[in-house]
Amino acid sequence: MKNKILFFILALSSIAVKAQDVIKVVPQYQVNDTAIYHNNGVSSISSMGVKTTLESAMDMTLVVKEKTSEGYVVKLMMSNVNVDSDDSNPLSEVLAMSIKMVEGCDMVLALDKEGRLQRIINYDEVKEAQLAQINKLIDRFFAKYPEVGDVMSKQTVMMTQLESQTTEEEQLKSLKSTANLFSFNGLELSLGAVSEYTNPTGIPMQRTVTKMDAKERYVEMTSESKASKEDIKFMLVERIKENMEEVGEEIIEYISSMVDSGMMSFDVQENANVRFFTNGYVKSIDIDNTTRTMGQDVNAKNTLTCIHTSF
Repeated sequence: MKNKILFFILALSSIAVKAQDVIKVVPQYQVNDTAIYHNNGVSSISSMGVKTTLESAMDMTLVVKEKTSEGYVVKLMMSNVNVDSDDSNPLSEVLAMSIKMVEGCDMVLALDKEGRLQRIINYDEVKEAQLAQINKLIDRFFAKYPEVGDVMSKQTVMMTQLESQTTEEEQLKSLKSTANLFSFNGLELSLGAVSEYTNPTGIPMQRTVTKMDAKERYVEMTSESKASKEDIKFMLVERIKENMEEVGEEIIEYISSMVDSGMMSFDVQENANVRFFTNGYVKSIDIDNTTRTMGQDVNAKNTLTCIHTSF
């Protein structure tokens, strides 16, 4: 009888421990809450024998503006954007522009009751501000690299490299999928928990919790690409459609054969360590992401740290 009681107690203890080792990420947003984050990033790109490195930094300020029956309205502001790149490499300059284009383009975002991102309320204003910023950056780019004008126009650079990033869909995808202030909201994190998402480039990803401390609100996760050949074909065709009015069957067949042969592939791996405040806000994020695709290797390391809160 004593053994049965002991077993029963141990079983209940085990259930209690498991129940404690779960972090449900539902930030307790309050109107006028303010959190300021500093982001540092280093990206190393190697493509066709050309290597370049970008170092970036920016401040991100989150302010809760409204609490409604449907969720929240928050304002996200990017400021003090600084990018150091290889001055001798036009590619790095274009990549730098994709970072600098967000400065001063304040977003008003709608979140649901669990903090999941729904839409950009002031999208038209954001796009107008970003396009104005992009135009200035491209003018500086062509003034610095006039030889680029011999092979492509300002409009080509704008359309193929930057303008597509200003659509609401692309910006929401980036805010939802990368490890940032909103991407974990609504998730229930526990050791071994697996979740699926699509990264900003359109690659299906699978995220697994590998280590956690519920008491310290700390989680380690790894992510890897789960893209099938059909996923890759679809993504490449859609990218081409963004820059061409019509995509013929010959192009689709060529892409299909390249993917089937293994010459076009995508391999993405990411490690992320995240800390949360007790009220569910992100406290810090460290990310190490490596993407290998068609002869190009990109390693991006980012650290996002909360440097001020009003709570």
